[in-house]
Amino acid sequence: MMFMFLFLINIFYSFGLSWLSFTDSHIDLDYKANSPDNCLLWSKIGTKCCRQSSIPLKPYNKVSKWGNIKCDIPTLLFEGIINWIKTNLYSSYKFDFIINTGDDCSHKDISQPFSNINIKTINYVWNVIHNNFPNIPYYPVYGNHDEVIVDQTPPLLTSLFISKSSYNWNKWIFNSSTLQYGYYSQVFNKNLKIISFNSIYYDSNNIFKINNTKNDIKRINNQFKWLDNELNNSLINNQQVLFLNHIPIGGSESIEYSNYNLKLLLEKYQSIILLNMNGHTHNNRFTLIKNTDNKYIGFSMIPLSMTTDNHFPGFRIYTYNNNKLDYINYICNLTTIILNNKILCQYEYTFSTEYNISNINLNNTIQLYNNLINSPNYFNKYYSHYSIGGNITNCSTSICKQQYINEIIV
Repeated sequence: MMFMFLFLINIFYSFGLSWLSFTDSHIDLDYKANSPDNCLLWSKIGTKCCRQSSIPLKPYNKVSKWGNIKCDIPTLLFEGIINWIKTNLYSSYKFDFIINTGDDCSHKDISQPFSNINIKTINYVWNVIHNNFPNIPYYPVYGNHDEVIVDQTPPLLTSLFISKSSYNWNKWIFNSSTLQYGYYSQVFNKNLKIISFNSIYYDSNNIFKINNTKNDIKRINNQFKWLDNELNNSLINNQQVLFLNHIPIGGSESIEYSNYNLKLLLEKYQSIILLNMNGHTHNNRFTLIKNTDNKYIGFSMIPLSMTTDNHFPGFRIYTYNNNKLDYINYICNLTTIILNNKILCQYEYTFSTEYNISNINLNNTIQLYNNLINSPNYFNKYYSHYSIGGNITNCSTSICKQQYINEIIV
């Protein structure tokens, strides 16, 4: 019996885990081919163009049915990428689960309060994933653009919104008592727990933001206390944790109340946190997290967004084998897709080989940061992946380099 137990443990660690990760899809359900990519109204408050009702502003181009790097993406592009992943990558990686770190919905803020477009979009994404991968657990996160009014969490409206938009998630998430607030945990197996944090309550743009413990307790059952309990249980049970959170610690829109409390918990439980996964910034980057004593206590990984925010769509596949974490980055060249009239994605790089490290962990991430400072070769690689497909300018000056290096430390 003991032999069989050890044999099964050995199988788990030799085969390890792999998972698909994407973020910030920003799908526009009303995207219209041949509409303008430059518009007379609303372009500067996040609504962008590419709809039938858009009023063109010269100079402009007509957008392709596949998408445009100035616009949120059409359903055709999103469905095509997910299907391409299933057709071309699943047989090799056999994903154990799929992670989406938020912002399924478009930037067209004005229409959101007057329709169910965000609920429809979140349910649409779930359906596309489920239709392609019906037997693979799917773990999503709420992003700031996923709210019923962007960035806002009006108490009664938010509860109703979460109930309607997370209904399908219950296939894979069984902790319904906390899902009502848009955060949850799910034990994947005895070695791993998934924790999804809802950062939108602490968004600086949120009129209804929570910025003290009293309101945290009153409004959302004290998310930080809940997170502490979940992490402590994982520590007791010798579980590693994947921590999912849309807005990164120290990122734009993350208030100090959230940054402070998350840093405390990250430092307290850093021994069991396998990876801190974020979205929100749309760029391919990482952060290093310091406490008040200027000591490194953690790191996070942020992939290129699925949406074409002046770059090509991107996604990642993470692998965890023999206690070694790594990821493989893929991009979908929109120019090539439009020219060939079909979805074509491609391998871009593997993190460990690109940056000459053995494993993604805190020490190696610190070393990578130091290499970016001291080696032009490392920095040029990092910069070339940061926003691939857009109008990337030369970044050879010390001022330009420092800008990208400074944003790593939070």
